[in-house]
Amino acid sequence: MSRRKTVPYLGALKLSWCDNCNLPILDAKPCGICNAPSRDVMMSPPGDVRPAFKKDVKRISKIINEKFGKGSADALGLTGERLVLLNETSYDDIMDEIIIDGFIVGSIRYNLALALWDFIPRIMGAIRIFEKQKEKKKYVQVDEGAVDYIAKGFNVLAPGVEDFDETLHDGEIAVAISPQGKVLSIGVMKVNASEIRKMKKGYVLKPKSSLKNYEEKKIGNTKAKNQTWEQAVLANKATIEAYEKKGINAIMRTMKHHPKLPLTVSFSGGKDSLVCLQLANKIPDIDFKIIFVNTSLEFPETIQYIEDVIKQMNLSEQFCRKDIPEEKFWTAVKKFGPPGKDYRYCCKILKIGPVNDLIEECIGKKTLSLVGQRAYESISRSESKALWSNPWIPNQLNFSPIQKWTALHIWLYIFKEKLAYNPLYEEGLSRIGCWLCPASNQGTLEIIKIIKPDLWKNWQEFLIKWKNKNKLPEEWLKWGLWRWKQLPKNISTLATMQGVDISYEKRTLKEPGDWDLHFELIENFATCKSGKINIEGYFTKALNLPRLEQFWRIFADTDYDSDLGILTAKTNDNVSVVISANGSIIAKGDEIAPVFKIMNKLVLEVYRSEECTGCKVCLVHCKTKAITIDPEINQVVIDQNLCEKSKQCHFHCPVIKYGHKEIDDLFDENIEILDQSKSRITHY
Repeated sequence: MSRRKTVPYLGALKLSWCDNCNLPILDAKPCGICNAPSRDVMMSPPGDVRPAFKKDVKRISKIINEKFGKGSADALGLTGERLVLLNETSYDDIMDEIIIDGFIVGSIRYNLALALWDFIPRIMGAIRIFEKQKEKKKYVQVDEGAVDYIAKGFNVLAPGVEDFDETLHDGEIAVAISPQGKVLSIGVMKVNASEIRKMKKGYVLKPKSSLKNYEEKKIGNTKAKNQTWEQAVLANKATIEAYEKKGINAIMRTMKHHPKLPLTVSFSGGKDSLVCLQLANKIPDIDFKIIFVNTSLEFPETIQYIEDVIKQMNLSEQFCRKDIPEEKFWTAVKKFGPPGKDYRYCCKILKIGPVNDLIEECIGKKTLSLVGQRAYESISRSESKALWSNPWIPNQLNFSPIQKWTALHIWLYIFKEKLAYNPLYEEGLSRIGCWLCPASNQGTLEIIKIIKPDLWKNWQEFLIKWKNKNKLPEEWLKWGLWRWKQLPKNISTLATMQGVDISYEKRTLKEPGDWDLHFELIENFATCKSGKINIEGYFTKALNLPRLEQFWRIFADTDYDSDLGILTAKTNDNVSVVISANGSIIAKGDEIAPVFKIMNKLVLEVYRSEECTGCKVCLVHCKTKAITIDPEINQVVIDQNLCEKSKQCHFHCPVIKYGHKEIDDLFDENIEILDQSKSRITHY
């Protein structure tokens, strides 16, 4: 069992509760219905609380009933008659605290190690379940002499165990109870149930919480009538209206500060961008466009939903849409492999490049874009300002009028305005984006596999093929380890504890498809009689030198000899690099560092020339418009008469930034070795 990650602080916790009406209250205000003061809800940061929809409740109830027995979910309060909120908190994968009657009764999580959903009750939740259950499950019953100790948080030891659930296993959550069935503590099993009767000593259960730190909570009016989201809106009406006013004023103020920038709304089909669209649409006498890029990885429901919303709001004439062919993703994934949280080339190719194009086509100039970004979503977004620029999209200035809203502010505003929202939220998804987004938790992907099996099928087949080709462990697929190029520390630790071989991280994984261009650096560096440094290497296939020349010219003067099939590059610091059509390459220069540096860049330009995906990201960063797309090959070409050699196209190219980090690593490693040991140099 791995430890929980450090809980991030992304903003003030803004949830409180009216016990009279049994309703959630935002921002610690008095209840808008009965005017009674509200009490704070004690929950974990970041506090981005959201409603649990009917299918959320149904899914969670099924998990709880399977674990603790039929009727457990009802006993907990998941009856369908009470409002239920979910608060996603920090864990190895997805984990939501379940809030009922203004208290956390437990957490639902996806357990990576066991590859299943699990429920961990709080003391209050366990009491609700066990005091009403005749046939108990997942329990360890201690003898009378151990009761006081276990209630104070001591370990459950084998000699004090009287009875237990025979299905319990090592690492599972269990509840320690007295002979009378009273809940004493909740903890993690340290042994399998089959071992307990044989034990004369040792730990059986290590507590995580106990009665020692539990105060009997005074539950409010659980029989309050009209406990609905409509009532929750009424209880928070003044707060919601204040947030709306503040958001609209912020938009108008930002527009005033940037009068020359036309306004756009980036609409993704998610709840946050929906609120931004509504705020903009409420401002009288302003013109704005709506921009949407269909990456080809959007859910079909999202596409249909966006079309419906645009029609319902009578915004068709303001709507700008760009559709990306699906083959663009599959071409890229065959070159780069699976995208990852730390390797999100897919965004650059399928979204950022096309967004630049769409703004150019639809607006024709730089735009001020309303973006549905909130501080409570992630650490990086909490550190972002409300107004910012993305260096990858220079023709867009972004502004978020909802930066300090929590998810519950968003949802209550949507309910108040009676806005149609994406139906996928009611299918169990808390965020809407690309269906195979590597930034998703594995638990979310497990839900997607169930609700969208046809979408997942092709991706699953690709992952299996990649796994088998590269001889990866089963957990790479089962745990969704494909979502990282380099595993984060907590996942790496969990894998090590579970005996998973993650040595593949140190290998260069090879593509199962048609990507067959590889580069090798010859180890023995040399100096000739002239004293120049020589570095040699080779590519594993023949190269298109006439095409390559335009890319090399960004870094050096070039000369292509078609008769000999040789391309030569010379730099201002007296380095020359020669490459032949068969792929062999040699660099010469006076000093080690400049030779390594230019050869590194030119090797990467070979990949850029050969593997260009036509994503158009580089076009946006070329101020002189020297780069265009050749429609016959769907790859970039560079007009040397316009190129000013800024090298921005090199530094922003996804092929270089994401596809071949191993080249930078190769050259860095070898120059370090060479600097440390000059004996590696051979003289001739």
